[in-house]
Amino acid sequence: MPARAIFFDFDDTLHDFTGSFRHAFAAGATAVCPGVGPAGTDQLREACREPWDELWQAFVTGGLDEDALWAGRAREVLERCGRAAEPELIQLFRDHYTRAMLGNLRLFPDASGALELARGAKPVPILAILTNGPRSVQRQRLQHLGLDRLTSFQLISGELGVAKPQRAYFARALELAAVPARDAVMIGDNPATDIAGARDTGLHAVWLNRAGLPWPGPGEPPPEAPSVLAAVRWALDTV
Repeated sequence: MPARAIFFDFDDTLHDFTGSFRHAFAAGATAVCPGVGPAGTDQLREACREPWDELWQAFVTGGLDEDALWAGRAREVLERCGRAAEPELIQLFRDHYTRAMLGNLRLFPDASGALELARGAKPVPILAILTNGPRSVQRQRLQHLGLDRLTSFQLISGELGVAKPQRAYFARALELAAVPARDAVMIGDNPATDIAGARDTGLHAVWLNRAGLPWPGPGEPPPEAPSVLAAVRWALDTV
């Protein structure tokens, strides 16, 4: 029988976060580091990759709040530009980054068709978005793309207080959908947070593998799909 609930990751599953991020980072860096230029922003982004990842992990695990996350990100950029991390510059970076991110948000071409297919199924499954991130940031982006109106609920780690891949996060999603784990499918691009987390909680999972990469683990390879549309078809035909 078809899945009774289909859960979607958000960033780099339904929308091109990686592409939007490049624009947003460049806008923020240019605002606080005048004259840095396109090549300079690319170098800055690469230099900030590891410390930004560390800040993100600290946020997801509860070690930083949203404001501290932004301050840490801006501080990394400013220090590499030789500028002091003054509060007004931190806010300037955040404002320009946020505005550019929203201005460049785009659903992947197959995402709208996938949601339309799922919403047209009989019976209609519960559709939800499961995403890690700050509450205000993710809520704003979801509303900007209209996904809050196309799904039954959106579970944001910054609102819930736990994050993917924790079992408590997926358990809450199942509770809100009012379905058992065996009747739910998680679709996402991240092998660890989306796929391993869902399977560890007893859900089915489909790995969104747009680039055709080999399965990196953990665990045995799950079903995979080259598009969200193909993943939804699997969920409607296989579970």
